[in-house]
Amino acid sequence: MELPVCREDQRVGSLRLREQGGWAELVMTCQPDSTGLFRGFLACDGGELPLGVLSPEGGCLRAARRVPLSELRALGTARRGFCRLSYPFGGENWQPVTNGFFRRCFRGTLEKTEGALWREDQERRWLAVPWNCGRPFPLTELLCFVQVREIQGRPYALLSFDSDEWPQMP
Repeated sequence: MELPVCREDQRVGSLRLREQGGWAELVMTCQPDSTGLFRGFLACDGGELPLGVLSPEGGCLRAARRVPLSELRALGTARRGFCRLSYPFGGENWQPVTNGFFRRCFRGTLEKTEGALWREDQERRWLAVPWNCGRPFPLTELLCFVQVREIQGRPYALLSFDSDEWPQMP
């Protein structure tokens, strides 16, 4: 079986899934990308299966993993592969917002906002929400605190919070 691999809603490769003798062999192959290190995942109805760091091989990025078939079946139907930037080269270390502080603060809002990023430095915690002039901003109550900036080649609304978790003016 072959599934598409996506990054930020764009197809960037394929994921080959093969069953053999009680095992599932998964091989993800993606277009080369020099912006950083990426991790591959298999998205299933019941959750995600990490495949590991994508490494350069033969002009593309590749990750492979072998898991017991029972482990894969426990996750439900395999839908697609996806890759996430784990570590950017030569820049700020932005991470996907998956849980923690920002999910608690903006429960219900950020779940609908795909591609939100966060990072911390010594003084502040930063939230970057994808910016699209043609769509409503998901955190309207914080719009006056927004600074629009390009991150990883895309426009983002950047918000900063102090150690007491109060938003700060740009």
